[in-house]
Amino acid sequence: MRNPYILLTIFLAACSQAQNQPQQNASPVICAFESEQIDTCHFEDGGNEISATLTTHLSNDDELHISAINISRGKRRQTLSVSPDALLLPGDRGYISFEDINFDNHADIAVTTSLGAANLYLDYWVYSEDQKRYVKVGNFPVLKLHPETQTVTTEVRLNAAQYDRKAYQWRGLELVVVE
Repeated sequence: MRNPYILLTIFLAACSQAQNQPQQNASPVICAFESEQIDTCHFEDGGNEISATLTTHLSNDDELHISAINISRGKRRQTLSVSPDALLLPGDRGYISFEDINFDNHADIAVTTSLGAANLYLDYWVYSEDQKRYVKVGNFPVLKLHPETQTVTTEVRLNAAQYDRKAYQWRGLELVVVE
């Protein structure tokens, strides 16, 4: 099992600002953020400029809640609600990811929600070309993509010796567990 903090460090080292990259089987484009600095993230998807800005609010002296992501995709705007307990404490780092998680050649969006926890979780949204908007998939551990089988898998460390592993398939805009 890879340590999720090592993976996060690799992602953060890869880039701190998004750059235009081809979608098909490309590495995710990552925009890092931390409690002291939250910048707008930019990405180009098939000629559409996408920008993502986090909406935060201070709840206690040192707790910054992430409540939403404001998305601009071309001329369309959308506010995506983030899971209720997503907080940034001083020194925490997270990221917004643009990656095609449902294999339809459109950039989907994810944001870290479990900063400082043993297992890294993210809220995920897929872009619906038919609806011209992002649709929430849910809050999952880091999704590992398998384009060759059109599936995704997750792995959660339960304790020092046990892991919970699941495989999922796409049914439309929903992830369902493969039995």
